Amino acid sequence: GNYYLKDDKLLFQCSITDGDYDKTLISFDPVSCDRQNPLECVEALKQVILGFLITEVNPELNLQETPPRFEAYEYFINAKANIANDQVYLDLLNKAIEADSTYFEAKVDRALYYYNAREFRIADSLIGRIVPNSINSTRQINLLNQNKALLNGNNKKAYTYIQQEYNYAPFHLETNSGAMVVTLQYVNKPEKIDSLFNFIPMEKMNLETCTFCKFRYYIQGLALNELKQYNKTQQLLAPVIEQSEDYYLKIPLIAALVRSGNFAKLDDLLNRIHLTADGATLSAASLFAGKECLLKGDTEKASLYFDKVLANESLEIPTVEMASAYYYKKDFDTAVSILEKLLTDDPENHSLLSKLAVSYAKIGNQEKSDDTLRRLEKSRSDYQYGSVDYAYAQFFAATGNKDKALQHLLLSIANGNSYTPNTYQNDPHFKAYHDNQAFKNILTFWH
Repeated sequence: GNYYLKDDKLLFQCSITDGDYDKTLISFDPVSCDRQNPLECVEALKQVILGFLITEVNPELNLQETPPRFEAYEYFINAKANIANDQVYLDLLNKAIEADSTYFEAKVDRALYYYNAREFRIADSLIGRIVPNSINSTRQINLLNQNKALLNGNNKKAYTYIQQEYNYAPFHLETNSGAMVVTLQYVNKPEKIDSLFNFIPMEKMNLETCTFCKFRYYIQGLALNELKQYNKTQQLLAPVIEQSEDYYLKIPLIAALVRSGNFAKLDDLLNRIHLTADGATLSAASLFAGKECLLKGDTEKASLYFDKVLANESLEIPTVEMASAYYYKKDFDTAVSILEKLLTDDPENHSLLSKLAVSYAKIGNQEKSDDTLRRLEKSRSDYQYGSVDYAYAQFFAATGNKDKALQHLLLSIANGNSYTPNTYQNDPHFKAYHDNQAFKNILTFWH
């Protein structure tokens, strides 16, 4: 490199060359500092050079046009290592951006943190402030477009952009996991998941330290269930839950056990949850098992699992699980009482409002039911992704108005709702519609 004096500033220029072939590998942007403090320039150059060297280890994963400062990269890598700890993860991302204000990937990940935390307005604001390093940064522009599509509720565009990002880095766990999520839960293509999952071998992965590994297992299990391959789900997840107690990994397994009629193993699993997890987790698992029984058409079995929820709860402390158990048991009088209490603290919870409107209708209080629907309508705002219309669809399905239910389901998915273990084909409210062509069209809306 070289250094120059310009007025009161020192300018340092540096490049890395291959002496054997007289080839310049990279020329770094000049750095400047006060002529009285040349070590500032030396430190700044060191940060840039180290940043380049460390990102060259996996150049295909590097989103930067120019290398990040090494200090910023260290914060970023530590953030990734702490992704399961929300506050630590966010703090380290903020430090990475503070250390290098041009750090594109850290900025995108911070916006995604708020998106996943359902702080959509903040996420949208942050994405809107991110500028690609140059107009030729095709991958950066694609990644921004992907996130804008998610925030706009355009699931098809999000799928198109995540496919392009996946083609850049198919072996990258985070990218692969993101592609699996969008493919299954945003556009409902379970048949595409197996190839994504098998692209990265999992045999040597340490599940205890790999959040994205666990999430890939979760999505693969859900996809296998959608394809009615319940034995494969059990074979996949049985060893996984021996290594991790995370409840969400048990959700596809519970569904597979119910759908395959393996209630002995289901009860063993619930007993294990009872011994190893807290009461709230046991209630959530029992409620989910009961809803799966309703989807199977076994109301008697469902009632047994709803009773497990109620046995684990206290009427003095109302919970969503308790209210839902009474609701699905069709004890609507009790459900009304609990739902009203819950809505005092969470007045715009669309799922609770829908259940309350249904419960009032079922006990013959149409005036209260209509009032609740008006509350639901008034709660409409930005970034809801079809949540209000989905709640309407549940209400109309429960009260026997199929046409309106399907109409609102269509509006819901068109506004960016997602296909989860609890929605659409996995929601007991819509069990009777599974063979309905309009319902099938909703399941393939983004195809």
